[in-house]
Amino acid sequence: MNNSHLVFPAEVWGTVSDWVMIVVTTITAYFLYKTLRSQKDVQKAQNKLLQIEQVRLREDYKPALKYSRFEGGVTTKTIDSTLLVGKSIVSIAVMSSSDNHVLNIDIIFVDNEKAFLTRLGMATPINLFQKGKYVPLDFLVSSVNGYLLAYNFHFSITYEDVAGTKYTQRVFCFKTQDIEEIIASVPEVLN
Repeated sequence: MNNSHLVFPAEVWGTVSDWVMIVVTTITAYFLYKTLRSQKDVQKAQNKLLQIEQVRLREDYKPALKYSRFEGGVTTKTIDSTLLVGKSIVSIAVMSSSDNHVLNIDIIFVDNEKAFLTRLGMATPINLFQKGKYVPLDFLVSSVNGYLLAYNFHFSITYEDVAGTKYTQRVFCFKTQDIEEIIASVPEVLN
């Protein structure tokens, strides 16, 4: 048998070294693709772990607030008597119920702006550094001869934790004939 008709000219088909280079380049490209895809999977896993760690850290520093009614807030002697016609003062204590510090407390919304009384001489922003300490908030509500009628108002506050995470929380205050209650919503993260 004559093999002379199976001649591959180097000018058309290239040399053996050219073909070996093509095979090696193809194999290298395949392994580079696999490596990059593996790195992408690792990066996704690291991003998920970072998000979990950020949530865990936020939960470690998250302050918890509680609200309660108290007597002895703003007295009728410290405010304009014309504001008190048919009104009484409802004082609400904002307290930290955890050991985490609460920073930069600020009232951002009251459903009736005229109902909110600012504390005289109260520095802003307000901070709570100890469990059991409180910030008083005073509201004017309808009354007859000093006897509180049914009332219903709400307000929102913002505050921060020591890690710089900002929160907002709505607080609903109401009184019927027999029941007086303060209900706080779950705090929402602002940033």
